[in-house]
Amino acid sequence: MSRDNRVLERRSRLASRGVSTGFTLLELMMVIAVIAILAAVMLPWSDSTSNEMVEAAARAVATDLAYARSLAVTNNSRYEVALDENQNRYSLRHTGANSALNVLPDSVFRDPNDPPDQHIVRLDELPGIGKPVKLSGEYHVTGSLEPMTAVEFGPLGETSQTGYSALILSVGSGLNRRSVLILINPVTGLATIHAGGRDLPSDLPSSGARAILDHL
Repeated sequence: MSRDNRVLERRSRLASRGVSTGFTLLELMMVIAVIAILAAVMLPWSDSTSNEMVEAAARAVATDLAYARSLAVTNNSRYEVALDENQNRYSLRHTGANSALNVLPDSVFRDPNDPPDQHIVRLDELPGIGKPVKLSGEYHVTGSLEPMTAVEFGPLGETSQTGYSALILSVGSGLNRRSVLILINPVTGLATIHAGGRDLPSDLPSSGARAILDHL
């Protein structure tokens, strides 16, 4: 065998080894696809995403509180949002004297299976929320925290409580637990969201504020 033929044969063997031990374009594309799938699966479990989930749920709850308040003002009556931590849900209903208002207005957000006098929201079933969000604390805030079962709004938008009403939503458990606080002003009835207990109102009793932070 000539020298040139031996060189060509050696190059051929090296080339064949490179093909057999390397990655083809198809294999690389498959690896990238698998990595993308794993990233999509792991993303909902990241801290930032957990925070976004519980804050999105808080916005949904605050919207329903605002709706209850608007019904009270519009109809010059009283409406309440009853809180059920065990069932992880809350329900809107009329509590005023005019029984003609007991049947709630039609709404695209209501489950058609709900009773006509209730609008029930199940936190486990909130759309667009990856992890289940829990109702983990409901308090009337004075100098301390008192357990609370409902937030009631009056004709002027005020609540029936003399102090702030506090709702705590959470997702996850242990070191992975993330919480957000919703406060309802007793005079205006307006709900505000405080992620991680930040930017609390200046008129919130300091002892009550400390007690809330201990629950977040």
